[in-house]
Amino acid sequence: MPRPPTISLVSGGRAGIRVFGPVTAERAGQELTLPAGERLVLAALTVAFPGAASEHRLTEVLWRDQEPPRTARQSLQNHVSRLRAKLGADAILHGAGGYSLNPSTHVDVHHLRRRLPEVSTLRAHDPGAALGLVDELLGTVAAPALPELGEDPAAVGLRTVVRRELAGLRTERASLLVELDRPDEAVGELERLLVADPGDERRWELLLVALDRAGRRGEALATYQRARRALIDAYGVEPGPALRDAQRQLLGTSGPTVDALAAIRPFGRDDVRRDVLAAVADGGVATLLGPPGIGKSSVLAAVADAWVDGAVLRVECADNPWSALGPVDALLARLAAMLP
Repeated sequence: MPRPPTISLVSGGRAGIRVFGPVTAERAGQELTLPAGERLVLAALTVAFPGAASEHRLTEVLWRDQEPPRTARQSLQNHVSRLRAKLGADAILHGAGGYSLNPSTHVDVHHLRRRLPEVSTLRAHDPGAALGLVDELLGTVAAPALPELGEDPAAVGLRTVVRRELAGLRTERASLLVELDRPDEAVGELERLLVADPGDERRWELLLVALDRAGRRGEALATYQRARRALIDAYGVEPGPALRDAQRQLLGTSGPTVDALAAIRPFGRDDVRRDVLAAVADGGVATLLGPPGIGKSSVLAAVADAWVDGAVLRVECADNPWSALGPVDALLARLAAMLP
């Protein structure tokens, strides 16, 4: 992936280092020419930043699986001297722990990580500005960080942390789009993100909300089933409370929902019956979902047989399937017929 257009990282003559993609450096707005050895030293110092990298560590990075030559220490010092000449005499410090970058050095990956908390702070009073900041931060990421270091464990660790933080930032962007009443954009972005990570429950939850706000409630309800299957495939778990709450909001119910699709699993009907009984305990409400023919009526019959705390009233609403008040009318008629 190409690097974004070059813009000055810093002002006032300070050094700046980019490590998303091949390592580059600048000073006073001018990009510097860095041979391979100097890039490796900067990459190792960036991983250690704001701490130090020992001479032994830098020697390992420079020669990797090779046996360092007898002149390795002198070669390392030469790399450091040339970097100081380019970045500034105090750009690389030396102490008991080894070499380190000056704390004032602007390193793009660490700058991004320091600014992440600003997003939530800004969102509290200006969601539009928060979205702008998210886009600014994501715009600095052109490629995975520190390719020069390959599978070096320290570099892999930093990449893993940054990848997780960037995933959270992209989810935050989708959430901001929903909040700013741009649900269609959010839907497209969330669908793309879920292709990469279909087990991300927070993104499924946001997708349900975005589809509903885009006027696509039926699609949102179907998406809940997609989410459920994805979570079972990825982790072997059912949707958590937040995703189930999002489904209940779509259904307009305040009580728990029980998915009748579970009834098609071996011995699953008893599990669903127990879930329904638990849901309606103490006056709760359960909504049993599933396509025709999956066994919802059988599950309800089993619930009725097991219900010992009161009467069970069954109402058929097939005569008026399109009326929202059809079930209410039928229920009232049955109750009226029971009066003395």
